[in-house]
Amino acid sequence: MSIYRDRCLGTNELEVTVDPVAMAQMSSVTGIQANVYGWLGHQRDQLQNETARNRIKDSRINTFDIGFTLAGAQEFLRRFAKMLEWPFPTWEIDPAHARLMAARKSAVDHMIEMAYQAAAASGTHRVEVAKKKEVRFASKEQFRAHIEVLLREPVCAITKLPLDISFTDLELAPSLDRRNSNGHYELGNLQVVARFVNRWKSDDDQANFQRLIDLVRRGA
Repeated sequence: MSIYRDRCLGTNELEVTVDPVAMAQMSSVTGIQANVYGWLGHQRDQLQNETARNRIKDSRINTFDIGFTLAGAQEFLRRFAKMLEWPFPTWEIDPAHARLMAARKSAVDHMIEMAYQAAAASGTHRVEVAKKKEVRFASKEQFRAHIEVLLREPVCAITKLPLDISFTDLELAPSLDRRNSNGHYELGNLQVVARFVNRWKSDDDQANFQRLIDLVRRGA
């Protein structure tokens, strides 16, 4: 864990940065790692003043950053210390938030699986040669951590429509999109959009597709 003075956002006083994987490794309790993100997300939702910004661009995809007022940071550290009490951490979250986090995890799992399937199928010979797509993350855990950050606010990156992480409305379900369709699944080239937006965008240029969406929004 690291704590910084937050000079990027005027409403925050401190930024707390936590490595969830390292937190999970502190405990030998089976299945505890799956709850680390849930516990951190719950604390963020209860105490966060405003979204923290990465201090060093693209260099900490495994970390969980939370912006706090001084009072909020003190309360977070109090809860963090209690969570680490012997004999082992207790990652307690309320049932409603647990259901939300389970749905979020399922959505992230689905996007990761679709990315790997697309990468595996790319470059194969059919009537034409499909574009080569690669997953350029060191591990699935790093890939997951990055998507968790992208899905922190469950809204479509292009239209700003709310995403349905429960997959009840499949057209509004989260879908992992490559901003540059000729690029790969890698840091800086990914965004989460509604499934219908991903389908409509297809191989179109990001800037041009955004322009068309803006025209539709304005009715021009």
